[in-house]
Amino acid sequence: MAVARHLLASTRKLVAEHLATAQQLADAKKSLADARAQLRAFQSLGASGSNVVRAPFAAIVTLLAASPGAIVTQGSPLLDLAARRGLVLTVGVVPVQAGEINAGDKARVTLIGAGRSVGGRVVLRGDMAVSGSGLVPVEIALPPGKFMPGEMGEAAITTRKVRGYVVPHAAILVNSSGATYVVQAVGQVAHEVRVRILDSQGDRNVIAGPLIARAPLVLTGNHQLSNGMRIRLADPGAHGARR
Repeated sequence: MAVARHLLASTRKLVAEHLATAQQLADAKKSLADARAQLRAFQSLGASGSNVVRAPFAAIVTLLAASPGAIVTQGSPLLDLAARRGLVLTVGVVPVQAGEINAGDKARVTLIGAGRSVGGRVVLRGDMAVSGSGLVPVEIALPPGKFMPGEMGEAAITTRKVRGYVVPHAAILVNSSGATYVVQAVGQVAHEVRVRILDSQGDRNVIAGPLIARAPLVLTGNHQLSNGMRIRLADPGAHGARR
């Protein structure tokens, strides 16, 4: 408005001195009229003075999309908000492991560079790998007040739990009927124990069965033993008994 008024006043002086044309004066008047119309339009939208924008919830500003004094069009975003109680950590998981993850699985989240970890819960698992990384996105809900937006972390997700004995794969044998068993050294005598394999990870298995907790497992030559055979320990201090 101030610029349009100044232009009109200057043009009128120039016209009076025969230094501007009537068309230039008409253009200056039109500029002032357009400025007034634009001002009324802004005022009808609430731009008659300063306004306070209040978030509908307790939030953190994560992005400012407009600078002070800028003119923005209706519907344009001004800022992005993140709810303090709605933060999630997005992690990437290799596809072969992502298939075992489901919403509701528990997780332990650790900040990069920090030793502490907090509990979280999976809220979303993607159904396809992201191009570029080849990883499947998984979102983990974070407890309020523990993290700030933009922080980086890593997560250990528990997909299921099994309770049993962790043994080397070499300890597990299969008899002629297809049943799995292990051989323990009980008082230097071979003792066959039927077991069930609950889980496997690399060269280790989790098994369940009536094992004697204090008796060592026979690893070397165990397939040559049967119940009641005497065992000679080649190295009594070794982790597994050897025939």
